[in-house]
Amino acid sequence: AHCDTISCCTHLGWDLCRSSGHVDLERGGRFAHYAQVFAVFHDAAKAPEDGMYAEFLRQANVFRAQMRAHSAYIQPCTTAEEFRRARESGKCAALLSVEGADLLECDPKKIPSAAEYGVKMINLTWNRANVLSGSNVEEPGRGLSDMGKEFVRRARRTGILIDVSHLSDAGFWDLAEMEAGPI
Repeated sequence: AHCDTISCCTHLGWDLCRSSGHVDLERGGRFAHYAQVFAVFHDAAKAPEDGMYAEFLRQANVFRAQMRAHSAYIQPCTTAEEFRRARESGKCAALLSVEGADLLECDPKKIPSAAEYGVKMINLTWNRANVLSGSNVEEPGRGLSDMGKEFVRRARRTGILIDVSHLSDAGFWDLAEMEAGPI
C-alpha cells in the first residue's frame, strides 16, 4: 500500500521515473490501472537537526516536484474523482501519506498543513511509540492518549484517513471505538 520512495528521492537523489528501488513509473506503467501510496517517512530516533516537521516539508516538496516533473505519467490524487481521472488517462494515481505522526511533531494543529500538501493518510505511529499511542514494537499495550484522540478527530475532519499498520493493538481498538470514520 505504501512505499518510502519519496524519502529516497529526497535523500538519495532518486527519480520516480526510474529508480533502483521497488517502485518507479517505468515499471508501474506496465499495469493497465496503477495507484501508489507514497509515504513521507523518517525514523524519529534519527531526527534531523531542524526537526521532523522540517523533514516532512522537505519530502512533501520533493513529492510535489516529482509530480510536476512526471505529470504525463502520474497524477497526485486527493479525491475519488481525481483517482478516476488518473485511471481514465492511463496515469498512475499517486496518494500521499505520512508514516508516523512524529513527522508532524504529533501536533494536531499541523494537520491542516499536511492536508494542504495532499496528505490522505497518516500513521499515528511508526515502530516507535510517541505521545499519541504505543506502536506495534514499542509499548504495544498502550492505546491512544487524549492527544492521540484529538489528533484523530482533527485528521478525520480534514478528510485524512488513519492508517493503523504500525499502531499498537490497544491503539487500534481505541480508534475503532471512537467511530472516527473509516480506518
